[in-house]
Amino acid sequence: MLTPWGDFAVTDAHVHFFSRKFFSSLGDQAGQTAEQVAESAAWALPPEDPAELARCWAAEFDAQGVNRAALISSVPGDEASVESAMAVCPDRFFGFCMVNPMEDGALERAQIALRCGLHAVCLFPGMHRYTLSDLAPKP
Repeated sequence: MLTPWGDFAVTDAHVHFFSRKFFSSLGDQAGQTAEQVAESAAWALPPEDPAELARCWAAEFDAQGVNRAALISSVPGDEASVESAMAVCPDRFFGFCMVNPMEDGALERAQIALRCGLHAVCLFPGMHRYTLSDLAPKP
């Protein structure tokens, strides 16, 4: 693909896939609806169907000359949204999931996500309030 930067492939390695579930999760935390969260951030609420959101992202990447992108499920438990996006554009998107390793069942959720085709697990100690030393085995 000819990009604005020359004749080479551009891959974005860090795209937060802000699905409807992402907005609902934030709303649950704040006692708001997904619509209220989107409005307060002055963002458009994404379509209900993550596959439709994937098509929107693909069109925008076409316009910007981006060939591929890593989509990150930005809240734990939203792996299915990224899986849907990958199913719509399998040659375009590869998927990462956000995991809070301090939550019960985190390891199992990560293993399932990887078996379902996601490519990596993202950790965010600052957001989930842990340190990497918290993950070290206890003697």
